[in-house]
Amino acid sequence: MVAKDMTIYQKPRGHRRRWRQLVRPLVPRDGKDRLFLDLGCNAGFYMQKAIDRGYRAQGVEVSPEFIEQASPDLNILCEDITQYKPPAAYLTLMACVHYHLTPPQVTSVLNQLLSSTAYLLVMGRQRGGTTSNPTRKHLMTLLDLWEFVDERDTEKLYTVLVKNKRVTEFSVGELYESTIERTKRVNGHTDFFEPFAEFVRLAVAGKVEEPRKTAFWKYLRKRNFKYRHGLCFWYENMIKEAQTQGIRSVLRIEGNAVTDGHHRLVVAKELGVERLLCSTKRKT
Repeated sequence: MVAKDMTIYQKPRGHRRRWRQLVRPLVPRDGKDRLFLDLGCNAGFYMQKAIDRGYRAQGVEVSPEFIEQASPDLNILCEDITQYKPPAAYLTLMACVHYHLTPPQVTSVLNQLLSSTAYLLVMGRQRGGTTSNPTRKHLMTLLDLWEFVDERDTEKLYTVLVKNKRVTEFSVGELYESTIERTKRVNGHTDFFEPFAEFVRLAVAGKVEEPRKTAFWKYLRKRNFKYRHGLCFWYENMIKEAQTQGIRSVLRIEGNAVTDGHHRLVVAKELGVERLLCSTKRKT
């Protein structure tokens, strides 16, 4: 049973107006291979709009009562965003949720997002009472490590879109080729890629009945990897997760080649994913 005082979050007119004026103009239309993460999503209104644009959408909401009002088709976790480890997301939305956090909690959440999201969209109030902290000016100081992109305003609310200076979207095809070249140059061989690609194809088809018979097993044995059964089981689960939820972790790169995340890169290529999020080292 949903409490009567919780139905305020189901007022469709207000949500539609905010989407039209403040959010939609800053959300790219092409959502293919992209995750829209809504922190403090309430009943998931903005998530549904993002899905309509082709995004995969993940919501996080601490209140079970709000989640009860959401469509059962939406992927919403009942969790405190201050304890949540965010996945790799193209665009993360924080719609006024930061007003319910302490300043150290806001800083902690933003630091987490610096390692996981390419773009951050924050909605705030133009003015108000004690719940309006941090102010817009204070918020922009907290976003100093991000690059300003755009903003929208109404009389009561504003949105600010910022870009991560570390996390960038790459073409999987181009990234794969440059990683092959770097691996050959650094290691002198590329014998990992094709055996693992074959393993991914078998896993997708549900045909990894005996890992010992795969070329990937031979590769693991050649490289003297221990616990080969456990590794194969782990990779099967990773492939299944990627099929339903996409690649959930940011790959590490130097230049335009992967240095950490080769398995995820191969999985993405075999699943037909066109783009991935990658992180470069933070400049000091």
